[in-house]
Amino acid sequence: MKLSQHLFIVLLGLFLSAKTPIVLADDGGGDDAVADDDGGGGDDNQENENDGGGGNYVYENYVECEGDDCIEYWTGYALRPKKCITYNGVDMIVFQVFENGYKQCSDDPMGTYITPVPTFVSAYLDQVESNELDMGNDDYEVPDAAQYAQCAQYNGNNGQFSVMLGCDDSNPHQLAVNIYTDATCETRDVENGMDDANIDVSDVQVPFKSCQACVTWLDKNDDEVDDQYYENKQKYAPLCSTAWAKKETCGKVCQRLGKNSDEIKHWNGSDSVLLSLLGAFAAAMMFGVINKRRAMEVSQDSLLMSELSEPWKPVLGSNISETQLLYVFGASCCLIFVFALFVVKTITWVLLLFLNLALFMYLLKLVMDSGSSCGDYPEDSDDEDEDGAMSPTSQSGTAVMA
Repeated sequence: MKLSQHLFIVLLGLFLSAKTPIVLADDGGGDDAVADDDGGGGDDNQENENDGGGGNYVYENYVECEGDDCIEYWTGYALRPKKCITYNGVDMIVFQVFENGYKQCSDDPMGTYITPVPTFVSAYLDQVESNELDMGNDDYEVPDAAQYAQCAQYNGNNGQFSVMLGCDDSNPHQLAVNIYTDATCETRDVENGMDDANIDVSDVQVPFKSCQACVTWLDKNDDEVDDQYYENKQKYAPLCSTAWAKKETCGKVCQRLGKNSDEIKHWNGSDSVLLSLLGAFAAAMMFGVINKRRAMEVSQDSLLMSELSEPWKPVLGSNISETQLLYVFGASCCLIFVFALFVVKTITWVLLLFLNLALFMYLLKLVMDSGSSCGDYPEDSDDEDEDGAMSPTSQSGTAVMA
Protein backbone atom coordinates (compact mmCIF):
# COMPACT_ATOMS: atom_id res chain seq x y z
CA MET A 1 0.00 0.00 0.00
CA LYS A 2 2.79 2.38 0.89
CA LEU A 3 4.60 1.45 -2.30
CA SER A 4 1.55 2.34 -4.35
CA GLN A 5 1.25 5.73 -2.60
CA HIS A 6 4.91 6.52 -3.20
CA LEU A 7 4.61 5.47 -6.85
CA PHE A 8 1.53 7.68 -7.26
CA ILE A 9 3.35 10.70 -5.78
CA VAL A 10 6.38 10.17 -8.05
CA LEU A 11 4.21 9.88 -11.15
CA LEU A 12 2.27 13.00 -10.14
CA GLY A 13 5.51 14.95 -9.70
CA LEU A 14 6.79 13.88 -13.12
CA PHE A 15 3.50 14.90 -14.70
CA LEU A 16 3.59 18.38 -13.17
CA SER A 17 7.24 18.84 -14.15
CA ALA A 18 6.42 17.93 -17.73
CA LYS A 19 3.60 20.48 -17.84
CA THR A 20 5.61 23.35 -16.43
CA PRO A 21 7.42 24.40 -19.70
CA ILE A 22 4.08 24.63 -21.48
CA VAL A 23 2.70 27.02 -18.90
CA LEU A 24 5.80 29.26 -19.10
CA ALA A 25 5.62 29.35 -22.87
CA ASP A 26 2.00 30.43 -22.73
CA ASP A 27 2.87 33.12 -20.24
CA GLY A 28 5.61 34.42 -22.50
CA GLY A 29 3.06 34.67 -25.26
CA GLY A 30 0.87 36.79 -23.05
CA ASP A 31 -2.15 34.45 -23.04
CA ASP A 32 -2.73 35.10 -19.31
CA ALA A 33 -3.70 38.66 -20.13
CA VAL A 34 -6.18 37.72 -22.82
CA ALA A 35 -9.73 38.35 -21.75
CA ASP A 36 -11.18 36.90 -24.94
CA ASP A 37 -9.02 34.17 -26.47
CA ASP A 38 -10.59 34.41 -29.92
CA GLY A 39 -8.27 37.28 -30.85
CA GLY A 40 -11.13 39.68 -31.43
CA GLY A 41 -9.98 42.11 -28.77
CA GLY A 42 -11.07 45.07 -30.85
CA ASP A 43 -14.74 44.18 -30.51
CA ASP A 44 -14.92 45.70 -27.02
CA ASN A 45 -13.74 49.30 -26.95
CA GLN A 46 -13.41 49.47 -23.19
CA GLU A 47 -12.12 46.08 -22.09
CA ASN A 48 -9.78 44.96 -24.85
CA GLU A 49 -6.96 43.11 -23.12
CA ASN A 50 -5.32 41.22 -25.93
CA ASP A 51 -1.61 41.58 -25.39
CA GLY A 52 -0.59 40.81 -28.94
CA GLY A 53 1.52 37.83 -28.01
CA GLY A 54 5.18 38.33 -27.18
CA GLY A 55 4.75 41.99 -26.34
CA ASN A 56 2.80 41.80 -23.08
CA TYR A 57 0.99 44.98 -24.17
CA VAL A 58 -2.62 45.33 -23.12
CA TYR A 59 -4.76 47.16 -25.70
CA GLU A 60 -7.10 48.54 -23.07
CA ASN A 61 -7.02 52.11 -24.49
CA TYR A 62 -7.81 51.07 -28.03
CA VAL A 63 -10.60 53.11 -29.61
CA GLU A 64 -12.48 51.44 -32.42
CA CYS A 65 -13.10 53.64 -35.43
CA GLU A 66 -16.58 54.07 -36.80
CA GLY A 67 -17.63 55.24 -40.23
CA ASP A 68 -16.78 54.65 -43.86
CA ASP A 69 -13.22 55.96 -43.52
CA CYS A 70 -12.13 53.41 -40.93
CA ILE A 71 -8.80 51.70 -41.49
CA GLU A 72 -8.67 48.09 -40.32
CA TYR A 73 -4.99 47.31 -40.86
CA TRP A 74 -2.29 49.93 -40.34
CA THR A 75 0.60 48.13 -42.01
CA GLY A 76 2.27 50.52 -44.45
CA TYR A 77 0.68 53.67 -43.04
CA ALA A 78 2.61 56.50 -41.40
CA LEU A 79 1.75 59.53 -39.29
CA ARG A 80 3.56 62.84 -38.89
CA PRO A 81 2.72 65.33 -36.11
CA LYS A 82 3.27 68.82 -37.51
CA LYS A 83 2.63 71.46 -34.91
CA CYS A 84 0.87 72.32 -31.67
CA ILE A 85 -1.70 75.09 -32.07
CA THR A 86 -4.50 76.68 -30.05
CA TYR A 87 -7.64 76.31 -32.13
CA ASN A 88 -11.03 77.50 -30.87
CA GLY A 89 -9.58 77.85 -27.40
CA VAL A 90 -8.30 74.24 -27.26
CA ASP A 91 -4.69 73.10 -27.58
CA MET A 92 -4.55 70.80 -30.59
CA ILE A 93 -1.89 68.79 -32.36
CA VAL A 94 -1.98 69.05 -36.14
CA PHE A 95 -0.98 65.81 -37.83
CA GLN A 96 -1.03 64.17 -41.24
CA VAL A 97 -1.60 60.54 -42.20
CA PHE A 98 0.20 58.96 -45.17
CA GLU A 99 -0.93 55.83 -46.95
CA ASN A 100 2.53 54.99 -48.33
CA GLY A 101 4.64 54.93 -45.21
CA TYR A 102 7.68 53.58 -47.04
CA LYS A 103 8.08 56.99 -48.66
CA GLN A 104 8.86 58.49 -45.25
CA CYS A 105 5.99 61.00 -45.43
CA SER A 106 7.42 62.59 -48.57
CA ASP A 107 4.33 62.08 -50.73
CA ASP A 108 0.94 63.76 -50.51
CA PRO A 109 -0.90 62.98 -47.26
CA MET A 110 -4.37 61.52 -47.02
CA GLY A 111 -5.36 64.66 -45.16
CA THR A 112 -4.49 67.07 -42.38
CA TYR A 113 -6.25 66.59 -39.06
CA ILE A 114 -6.26 67.79 -35.47
CA THR A 115 -6.87 66.14 -32.12
CA PRO A 116 -6.56 67.47 -28.55
CA VAL A 117 -3.10 67.35 -27.02
CA PRO A 118 -4.02 64.96 -24.15
CA THR A 119 -5.59 62.47 -26.58
CA PHE A 120 -2.60 62.50 -28.91
CA VAL A 121 -0.03 62.30 -26.11
CA SER A 122 -1.81 59.38 -24.45
CA ALA A 123 -1.91 57.53 -27.77
CA TYR A 124 1.76 58.29 -28.39
CA LEU A 125 2.77 57.00 -24.94
CA ASP A 126 0.74 53.85 -25.54
CA GLN A 127 2.66 53.35 -28.78
CA VAL A 128 5.98 53.83 -27.02
CA GLU A 129 5.01 51.34 -24.33
CA SER A 130 3.89 48.83 -26.94
CA ASN A 131 7.20 49.15 -28.80
CA GLU A 132 9.27 48.79 -25.63
CA LEU A 133 7.42 45.69 -24.49
CA ASP A 134 7.59 44.27 -27.99
CA MET A 135 11.37 44.63 -27.84
CA GLY A 136 11.42 42.60 -24.63
CA ASN A 137 11.82 45.51 -22.23
CA ASP A 138 9.41 44.22 -19.59
CA ASP A 139 10.79 46.70 -17.05
CA TYR A 140 9.57 49.72 -19.01
CA GLU A 141 7.65 52.24 -16.93
CA VAL A 142 5.53 55.07 -18.20
CA PRO A 143 7.17 58.47 -17.40
CA ASP A 144 5.83 60.33 -14.37
CA ALA A 145 5.00 63.31 -16.58
CA ALA A 146 2.38 61.17 -18.33
CA GLN A 147 -0.02 62.02 -15.49
CA TYR A 148 -0.38 65.51 -16.95
CA ALA A 149 -1.92 64.08 -20.10
CA GLN A 150 -5.08 64.22 -17.99
CA CYS A 151 -6.39 67.13 -15.97
CA ALA A 152 -4.64 67.00 -12.58
CA GLN A 153 -4.26 69.13 -9.47
CA TYR A 154 -0.97 70.86 -8.81
CA ASN A 155 0.16 72.75 -5.72
CA GLY A 156 2.15 75.76 -6.82
CA ASN A 157 3.61 78.77 -5.05
CA ASN A 158 0.37 80.72 -5.49
CA GLY A 159 -1.90 77.92 -4.41
CA GLN A 160 -3.53 74.93 -6.03
CA PHE A 161 -4.15 74.88 -9.76
CA SER A 162 -5.55 72.53 -12.35
CA VAL A 163 -2.87 71.62 -14.88
CA MET A 164 -2.79 69.67 -18.12
CA LEU A 165 -0.48 69.19 -21.08
CA GLY A 166 -0.85 71.68 -23.89
CA CYS A 167 1.11 73.82 -26.30
CA ASP A 168 4.21 75.66 -25.20
CA ASP A 169 3.79 79.44 -25.32
CA SER A 170 7.12 80.04 -27.02
CA ASN A 171 7.65 76.95 -29.18
CA PRO A 172 4.92 75.37 -31.33
CA HIS A 173 6.95 72.17 -31.56
CA GLN A 174 7.11 71.61 -27.83
CA LEU A 175 4.61 70.72 -25.14
CA ALA A 176 4.24 72.28 -21.71
CA VAL A 177 1.92 72.09 -18.73
CA ASN A 178 -0.76 74.78 -18.86
CA ILE A 179 -2.67 76.20 -15.90
CA TYR A 180 -6.47 76.28 -15.60
CA THR A 181 -8.89 77.71 -13.07
CA ASP A 182 -11.50 74.96 -13.12
CA ALA A 183 -11.23 71.32 -12.14
CA THR A 184 -11.97 70.09 -15.68
CA CYS A 185 -9.18 72.13 -17.35
CA GLU A 186 -11.50 73.98 -19.70
CA THR A 187 -10.97 77.58 -18.56
CA ARG A 188 -7.46 78.95 -18.86
CA ASP A 189 -6.01 80.88 -15.94
CA VAL A 190 -5.48 84.27 -17.55
CA GLU A 191 -3.68 85.70 -14.52
CA ASN A 192 -1.34 82.81 -13.80
CA GLY A 193 -1.55 80.92 -17.05
CA MET A 194 0.24 83.38 -19.30
CA ASP A 195 3.43 81.45 -18.60
CA ASP A 196 3.63 77.68 -18.69
CA ALA A 197 3.90 75.90 -15.38
CA ASN A 198 7.45 75.08 -14.33
CA ILE A 199 7.03 71.32 -14.67
CA ASP A 200 9.46 69.10 -16.53
CA VAL A 201 7.65 67.15 -19.26
CA SER A 202 10.66 66.36 -21.44
CA ASP A 203 9.87 62.62 -21.19
CA VAL A 204 6.52 62.98 -22.95
CA GLN A 205 7.45 65.26 -25.83
CA VAL A 206 5.87 64.40 -29.16
CA PRO A 207 8.33 64.00 -32.09
CA PHE A 208 7.03 66.89 -34.20
CA LYS A 209 7.93 67.00 -37.91
CA SER A 210 9.11 63.37 -37.68
CA CYS A 211 7.56 60.58 -39.73
CA GLN A 212 6.23 57.80 -37.48
CA ALA A 213 5.48 54.35 -38.89
CA CYS A 214 2.16 53.09 -37.62
CA VAL A 215 3.46 49.52 -37.37
CA THR A 216 7.07 48.65 -36.55
CA TRP A 217 8.07 45.06 -37.12
CA LEU A 218 10.72 43.26 -35.09
CA ASP A 219 12.47 39.99 -35.82
CA LYS A 220 10.65 37.35 -33.80
CA ASN A 221 10.55 33.60 -33.88
CA ASP A 222 7.20 31.89 -34.17
CA ASP A 223 7.82 30.32 -30.75
CA GLU A 224 7.93 33.80 -29.17
CA VAL A 225 4.49 34.92 -30.29
CA ASP A 226 1.02 33.52 -30.43
CA ASP A 227 -1.32 33.24 -33.38
CA GLN A 228 -2.81 36.69 -32.83
CA TYR A 229 0.45 38.63 -32.64
CA TYR A 230 0.65 39.69 -36.29
CA GLU A 231 -3.07 40.39 -36.46
CA ASN A 232 -2.98 42.63 -33.41
CA LYS A 233 0.16 44.48 -34.50
CA GLN A 234 -1.51 45.56 -37.72
CA LYS A 235 -4.94 46.25 -36.32
CA TYR A 236 -4.31 47.86 -32.93
CA ALA A 237 -1.56 50.39 -33.69
CA PRO A 238 -2.09 52.61 -30.60
CA LEU A 239 -0.96 55.95 -32.02
CA CYS A 240 -2.45 55.79 -35.50
CA SER A 241 -5.68 54.02 -34.62
CA THR A 242 -6.49 56.36 -31.72
CA ALA A 243 -5.51 59.55 -33.57
CA TRP A 244 -7.51 58.46 -36.60
CA ALA A 245 -10.58 57.48 -34.59
CA LYS A 246 -10.63 60.78 -32.68
CA LYS A 247 -9.49 63.06 -35.48
CA GLU A 248 -11.16 66.29 -36.51
CA THR A 249 -10.87 67.76 -39.98
CA CYS A 250 -8.43 70.66 -40.18
CA GLY A 251 -10.01 73.45 -42.24
CA LYS A 252 -8.34 76.29 -44.09
CA VAL A 253 -7.79 78.43 -40.99
CA CYS A 254 -6.51 75.42 -39.07
CA GLN A 255 -4.14 74.42 -41.88
CA ARG A 256 -2.82 77.95 -42.10
CA LEU A 257 -2.09 77.90 -38.36
CA GLY A 258 -0.60 74.44 -38.64
CA LYS A 259 1.92 75.25 -41.34
CA ASN A 260 5.57 75.18 -40.38
CA SER A 261 7.98 77.85 -41.52
CA ASP A 262 9.52 75.55 -44.12
CA GLU A 263 6.08 74.94 -45.65
CA ILE A 264 5.23 78.62 -46.02
CA LYS A 265 6.27 80.05 -49.38
CA HIS A 266 8.65 82.95 -48.99
CA TRP A 267 11.39 84.77 -50.82
CA ASN A 268 14.82 83.67 -49.72
CA GLY A 269 17.81 85.98 -49.45
CA SER A 270 19.07 85.54 -53.00
CA ASP A 271 15.57 86.00 -54.41
CA SER A 272 15.13 89.24 -52.48
CA VAL A 273 18.44 90.61 -53.75
CA LEU A 274 17.60 89.75 -57.36
CA LEU A 275 14.13 91.27 -57.04
CA SER A 276 15.65 94.47 -55.68
CA LEU A 277 18.21 94.66 -58.50
CA LEU A 278 15.63 94.07 -61.25
CA GLY A 279 13.26 96.57 -59.67
CA ALA A 280 16.00 99.21 -59.43
CA PHE A 281 17.05 98.51 -63.02
CA ALA A 282 13.46 98.96 -64.24
CA ALA A 283 13.13 102.24 -62.32
CA ALA A 284 16.44 103.49 -63.75
CA MET A 285 15.41 102.67 -67.31
CA MET A 286 12.04 104.33 -66.79
CA PHE A 287 13.86 107.45 -65.58
CA GLY A 288 16.07 107.26 -68.69
CA VAL A 289 13.06 106.92 -70.99
CA ILE A 290 11.38 110.00 -69.50
CA ASN A 291 14.55 112.08 -69.80
CA LYS A 292 15.16 110.93 -73.35
CA ARG A 293 11.61 111.75 -74.43
CA ARG A 294 11.84 115.22 -72.91
CA ALA A 295 15.20 115.85 -74.59
CA MET A 296 13.78 114.80 -77.95
CA GLU A 297 10.75 117.05 -77.45
CA VAL A 298 13.02 120.03 -76.76
CA SER A 299 15.06 119.22 -79.85
CA GLN A 300 11.86 118.87 -81.89
CA ASP A 301 10.59 122.28 -80.80
CA SER A 302 13.88 123.95 -81.67
CA LEU A 303 13.97 122.39 -85.12
CA LEU A 304 10.37 123.36 -85.87
CA MET A 305 11.23 126.97 -85.17
CA SER A 306 14.18 126.86 -87.54
CA GLU A 307 14.08 127.71 -91.26
CA LEU A 308 14.08 124.06 -92.37
CA SER A 309 11.59 123.47 -95.13
CA GLU A 310 11.11 119.76 -94.31
CA PRO A 311 8.97 119.05 -91.21
CA TRP A 312 10.32 117.23 -88.16
CA LYS A 313 9.86 113.46 -88.22
CA PRO A 314 7.75 112.00 -85.34
CA VAL A 315 9.72 110.01 -82.79
CA LEU A 316 8.78 106.52 -81.67
CA GLY A 317 6.08 106.65 -79.03
CA SER A 318 5.24 110.28 -79.66
CA ASN A 319 1.58 109.27 -79.80
CA ILE A 320 1.86 108.11 -76.16
CA SER A 321 1.90 110.89 -73.63
CA GLU A 322 4.21 110.93 -70.64
CA THR A 323 1.25 110.59 -68.29
CA GLN A 324 0.01 107.45 -70.06
CA LEU A 325 3.49 105.98 -69.95
CA LEU A 326 3.72 106.59 -66.21
CA TYR A 327 0.29 105.02 -65.68
CA VAL A 328 1.31 101.87 -67.54
CA PHE A 329 4.57 101.64 -65.60
CA GLY A 330 2.79 102.17 -62.27
CA ALA A 331 0.13 99.56 -63.04
CA SER A 332 2.82 97.05 -64.00
CA CYS A 333 4.71 97.69 -60.75
CA CYS A 334 1.53 97.27 -58.69
CA LEU A 335 0.73 93.98 -60.42
CA ILE A 336 4.24 92.69 -59.83
CA PHE A 337 4.05 93.75 -56.18
CA VAL A 338 0.77 91.86 -55.64
CA PHE A 339 2.16 88.62 -57.07
CA ALA A 340 5.36 89.06 -55.09
CA LEU A 341 3.37 89.64 -51.91
CA PHE A 342 1.54 86.33 -52.37
CA VAL A 343 4.84 84.64 -53.34
CA VAL A 344 3.66 83.62 -56.81
CA LYS A 345 7.23 83.32 -57.95
CA THR A 346 6.81 82.26 -61.57
CA ILE A 347 4.43 85.05 -62.56
CA THR A 348 6.45 87.62 -60.60
CA TRP A 349 9.67 86.73 -62.40
CA VAL A 350 7.99 86.71 -65.82
CA LEU A 351 6.34 90.10 -65.33
CA LEU A 352 9.46 91.71 -63.92
CA LEU A 353 11.70 90.42 -66.69
CA PHE A 354 9.16 91.43 -69.36
CA LEU A 355 8.94 94.95 -67.89
CA ASN A 356 12.71 95.33 -67.91
CA LEU A 357 12.99 94.00 -71.45
CA ALA A 358 10.23 96.28 -72.74
CA LEU A 359 11.76 99.37 -71.13
CA PHE A 360 15.21 98.46 -72.42
CA MET A 361 13.97 97.99 -76.00
CA TYR A 362 11.97 101.22 -75.86
CA LEU A 363 14.91 103.21 -74.53
CA LEU A 364 17.21 101.71 -77.15
CA LYS A 365 14.77 102.63 -79.92
CA LEU A 366 14.54 106.19 -78.64
CA VAL A 367 18.31 106.51 -78.68
CA MET A 368 18.55 105.13 -82.24
CA ASP A 369 15.76 107.38 -83.54
CA SER A 370 17.29 110.39 -81.88
CA GLY A 371 20.65 109.73 -83.52
CA SER A 372 19.19 109.12 -86.98
CA SER A 373 16.97 112.19 -86.82
CA CYS A 374 19.81 114.46 -85.82
CA GLY A 375 21.94 113.08 -88.65
CA ASP A 376 19.38 113.41 -91.46
CA TYR A 377 18.86 117.13 -91.56
CA PRO A 378 22.43 118.37 -91.96
CA GLU A 379 22.80 116.06 -94.96
CA ASP A 380 19.57 117.44 -96.45
CA SER A 381 20.86 120.99 -95.99
CA ASP A 382 24.08 120.17 -97.81
CA ASP A 383 22.12 118.60 -100.65
CA GLU A 384 19.99 121.70 -100.96
CA ASP A 385 23.08 123.89 -101.10
CA GLU A 386 24.57 121.75 -103.82
CA ASP A 387 21.32 121.68 -105.77
CA GLY A 388 21.03 125.46 -105.45
CA ALA A 389 24.57 125.92 -106.69
CA MET A 390 23.90 123.82 -109.78
CA SER A 391 20.43 125.22 -110.59
CA PRO A 392 19.78 126.86 -114.05
CA THR A 393 19.03 130.23 -112.46
CA SER A 394 22.42 130.29 -110.86
CA GLN A 395 24.10 129.25 -114.08
CA SER A 396 22.30 131.99 -116.11
CA GLY A 397 23.19 134.60 -113.58
CA THR A 398 26.79 133.62 -113.86
CA ALA A 399 26.62 133.85 -117.64
CA VAL A 400 25.13 137.41 -117.54
CA MET A 401 27.82 138.59 -115.24
CA ALA A 402 30.39 137.15 -117.50
